[in-house]
Amino acid sequence: ADPSPRCGEGKEKRINRCLAKRWQDGRCPIRPTRVREELPIAYSVRRARPVCDRVP
Repeated sequence: ADPSPRCGEGKEKRINRCLAKRWQDGRCPIRPTRVREELPIAYSVRRARPVCDRVP
């Protein structure tokens, strides 16, 4: 498992995984539709990137 340094990199699946991890760590303002070790593609690249990048 080699996680991407940013949510905006890699495939949508990796972006989802990063988004879920940030939500679990309390760094994402919204909860992903599904939180699992490997999420199905629930967020598109357009949607996932700004959500995670907006987190301070």
